[in-house]
Amino acid sequence: MNNTKILLTLLLICIFQHTDAQSWRFPNCSDLEITKVVWNPNSSDTLLVTVFNHCDTCHTHVYTGLIAYQAGDTLAINEELETKPTPPNNDELEYVLFKLRDFEISDDIRFEMVLLECDSIPYAANVILDIEAIEDDIEIELYPNPTQDILNLNIPIDLTIHSIKLLDMQGKTLLEADKNARQFNIKNYANGTYIIAIDTNKGLISRKINIIK
Repeated sequence: MNNTKILLTLLLICIFQHTDAQSWRFPNCSDLEITKVVWNPNSSDTLLVTVFNHCDTCHTHVYTGLIAYQAGDTLAINEELETKPTPPNNDELEYVLFKLRDFEISDDIRFEMVLLECDSIPYAANVILDIEAIEDDIEIELYPNPTQDILNLNIPIDLTIHSIKLLDMQGKTLLEADKNARQFNIKNYANGTYIIAIDTNKGLISRKINIIK
């Protein structure tokens, strides 16, 4: 009798563990949907992509991020890739992608959520919004550009700065400066093109700079 109870208990444990393992998962492509893409083809260096997670019971994956592709070419990439969480269950999250080159939005562009089994998040054509970028209305000056070592920043007095970052063209943060700084020493960085990302009370503003020594 005792052996029967032990076997039954072990069987129930196995069933419970199997069921729990089946329900424990991260979101996949069938759960995710892009609900908004905001971009400016002429002047903005950023692409804002909103992703909704339709899953009820999924666990949050905290090492993801978005990449935009077209015909095998990388168009835009998340800042600090593989450090972004998936959207909460039944909720949305906005991702900031930095454009690596100019391109036109079309229905053959796909958005991949890295480190998930999702290389093409579905979206409808009407979720793409072509708007004038915030920076078109704000006079921000970065000089000299190109620069060898020192970069200066001029901003309007009514603009509140939350953070200032220097990013490489893969979206990796190389420098996070004091938000009150208006001069930056970048002489230790190699020749090339970089992005200055400025988070403000009016939104995220980005500018490309060139270092030439």
